Amino acid sequence: MKNRLNTVRGIACLCVVYFHVIGDGVTGLKLDTNHIYSIISDFLVYIRMPLFTFLSGFVYAYRRFDGGALSYLTGRSRRILLPFMFVSTIFAIIQFNTPGTNKTFDQDLWSFFLYPYAHFWFLQSIFTIFIITAVLDFFSNKSNKVLWGALVVSIPLFFYSGMLTDIFSFSRTLYLLPFFFFGMLANIYRVEEINLRLAASVFFIFIALLVLHTFNLLNGIPVNRLSLLSLLIGGFVSLLLLRFSFRNNLLIYIGGFSYSIYLFHVFGTASSRMFLNKLNVESTSIHIVVGLLVGIFLPIIMHLFMQKFNLLRPTFLGLKLKG
Repeated sequence: MKNRLNTVRGIACLCVVYFHVIGDGVTGLKLDTNHIYSIISDFLVYIRMPLFTFLSGFVYAYRRFDGGALSYLTGRSRRILLPFMFVSTIFAIIQFNTPGTNKTFDQDLWSFFLYPYAHFWFLQSIFTIFIITAVLDFFSNKSNKVLWGALVVSIPLFFYSGMLTDIFSFSRTLYLLPFFFFGMLANIYRVEEINLRLAASVFFIFIALLVLHTFNLLNGIPVNRLSLLSLLIGGFVSLLLLRFSFRNNLLIYIGGFSYSIYLFHVFGTASSRMFLNKLNVESTSIHIVVGLLVGIFLPIIMHLFMQKFNLLRPTFLGLKLKG
């Protein structure tokens, strides 16, 4: 299962890095919305963060919280909040002081610790989700019935999450919550052993949803992250990828560094774009290939370097001190 999990993590990394290479029309390559690469990016919008969150829930289910609140909170803070604070600060300083970046830092320095900033909002959200789930597990004695109930309750919250506060990315936390619970249930009920006939039925429903999603994109209908289509595609693709995941050594290797890739990939995508612009390279395809390669492998190199130093391990990687 570890290789299968890391293969899917690798796929999730490629989806996220691709998005930050392409951008949203204002950032990245600033492509028109009807450009084929922009359409592909929009096609993946219902998959990227739901898949990352589903996998987080799947892994959490191996060791659900059953006590030791201080130890748990300390561990999650080291793993998530320390890199969030240090890496986002470095990124904001570079963005503010580097000519040629798509977006300068235009917030008060303290505010991006409290509100969504760049891709770091996910760290705020996933930290909150871990705390919510730990409290739920503790008071329910890790009851699967209660977990099913939490999933049911999280679905209407998903649809109305956009109306709620963005303090510590809370609205986005509620957007991701169903996928985390679904990932836990996929682990508990052993997704890899799902009956082939049932899995095939889910697959064909998923294909129909993708056809509808593609039709919407090609007809200029904007994506809506808080739609039923988004919820179903995000959930089904995560389930199917783990059920039918193939073994790919490159994706397994990439997936093993998924957290560091998420943290640092923007340094690679931005630097590669500015470097190619300096060389007057106009080919979008070259920008995408180079951006993907640098966005994936620069964070891996940074991880391998930083893990050697006790000062950097917790602050930038969220790892425990050596020895």
